[in-house]
Amino acid sequence: MKKRLADIANLLSSALLLVLMAVMFADAVLRNFWNSPIAGGGEIVGIAQVGLVFVALAVVAANNDHIAVDIFDSFVGPKVRWIQHIFSTTLGIGFFGLLGFQSFKLGQRSLSYNEYTGAIDFPVGYLFWFISGMSVLTALILVISLFETPRSRDNSITDEV
Repeated sequence: MKKRLADIANLLSSALLLVLMAVMFADAVLRNFWNSPIAGGGEIVGIAQVGLVFVALAVVAANNDHIAVDIFDSFVGPKVRWIQHIFSTTLGIGFFGLLGFQSFKLGQRSLSYNEYTGAIDFPVGYLFWFISGMSVLTALILVISLFETPRSRDNSITDEV
């Protein structure tokens, strides 16, 4: 299930990156050659960047590619590494769960206030809901990771607990 979620998130992040590059390229060409930039091009790029960052968080969590400081790995045994894995993953679940909850509330409030972006009139609440959804997806991926064997920095399976 975790691999399937990662594949979906990878596909979505690739599509967002393609949109981001296409809009930036088209905007630069139109601005420099025809003096007619894409109306709201900066907002489209900003929205795509937000999407890309939050989708990438889910991909990083699914692939277990997050930043890890392994200063103590050579000094501690597999049981302590397992405790570190449980602690850090639980913190991540809590953080992304809270981020998802708060973003959802902000999205509801934004939609009730009828907030839109300036140039393209995109409802801001939907951006918050997207952030919320991707944060919850990241939290769910971390829940799945909680029950997996932690891996060391070289991606090999650690000793049995």
